[in-house]
Amino acid sequence: MKLAVLLEGSNEDFGEIASLSNPGFTRLVDTEHCNEEDEIGILLKELSQFRESSEKVFIAKFSGREAVVREMGDEYDGMLICLSFNKNSRYHIDNIKSTFLNLYDQ
Repeated sequence: MKLAVLLEGSNEDFGEIASLSNPGFTRLVDTEHCNEEDEIGILLKELSQFRESSEKVFIAKFSGREAVVREMGDEYDGMLICLSFNKNSRYHIDNIKSTFLNLYDQ
């Protein structure tokens, strides 16, 4: 099963989560500093390529914009989860690392 993760957090947070997955089977993308339209376009393109690849995990460091999440949810037909290190985000959970590992091991 393929796992796509939209992650809101710092470069350090992103690196920590990315380091938990197998580099040969993981696609990493950073769209955090893109405008909304470009971010959606890049993520859709990358998710499309991911869908056709042998990679198992997709991790995108993204802006946290709700419109981006909605668009990705509408367009991507695989498992897509949003996680945030930002305590003010609706996607925040306390233990992202263990949650990611639980999903990654599925």
